[in-house]
Amino acid sequence: MRLRGKNIRLSSPFIERISASQTTTSPNVLFTDPQAFRETVQHIASTPRPIHLEIGMGQGLFLSVMSRLYPDHVFIGIDRYDALLLRAWQKLIAVHEGLPPDNVIFFRHHLHDLRQLLPPHAVDTVYLHFSDPWPKKRHERRRLTHASYLWQYQEVLKESGRLVFKTDHNDFFAYSLASFETNQWYVKELYRDLQKLRQTRFPMFKERDTAAEFYEKLLAVSNLKSPAAGKAFWQLINTWLELQPSRAVRHDVQTEALQTEQMALNSMGYVWEMVWGIHPALLIPTEYELKFIHADRPIDYAEVRPIPRDR
Repeated sequence: MRLRGKNIRLSSPFIERISASQTTTSPNVLFTDPQAFRETVQHIASTPRPIHLEIGMGQGLFLSVMSRLYPDHVFIGIDRYDALLLRAWQKLIAVHEGLPPDNVIFFRHHLHDLRQLLPPHAVDTVYLHFSDPWPKKRHERRRLTHASYLWQYQEVLKESGRLVFKTDHNDFFAYSLASFETNQWYVKELYRDLQKLRQTRFPMFKERDTAAEFYEKLLAVSNLKSPAAGKAFWQLINTWLELQPSRAVRHDVQTEALQTEQMALNSMGYVWEMVWGIHPALLIPTEYELKFIHADRPIDYAEVRPIPRDR
């Protein structure tokens, strides 16, 4: 995630603060050793749990909310700055109402080569949210949609894997689309104004007051007020779901078959997809995005997948 202002790298005692908070229900949340990190991901990859990777996770709001929506998925956040990792940990606790989850991994590392950090073809989704656009031509190779990175993503993604890309920088978005095409990635979904999509596809966003309440409660979580902020946010989400005329949430009219189907939906994210027909990743903003969500600032979004090639 692109950052505003100076990045301050803190001393390492914050690692002990996180480690002291880890319990048997949330072991090994934070990694700093590449070998230990790779071995852990290798073990997870041997299970049926889908793996999602956010590169440059910033303060971790998106990752924290998604890990609550999909408790049976594993979410990995990579960032190089101690200050951001500490805030991400605090935010994770707030979103999960004080109890650390067992499906999140933070990795403090400066990204060079993903293929040295992750086992091949283990990741389901790679998220790039508001990455630094590096607008100067001489910095082109630093852009996370440059060809050198796209080859790395293809090596760590599963055959059905995808890359989700979001930015507010028009030139960077145009460059990235060209890079995807040149390097044999195809665009599966593309939206030039993500906020307009939300207002179109999500009924509650058509009401300004309802949308404002959603962002207000999410901002309270982002500001790390307390786990109570996380509880208030999820109460709002559950209220929305209960009001939807969907067979996924109408318990009073469910048949035995539908009740079995409901039991199979063991995470709220799947219910969102059934109710609104859209992946929650399109709805959940990052901290950076929250800053201008009411300013009608267009957000470009693309979901791309590599064209299969002989391995």
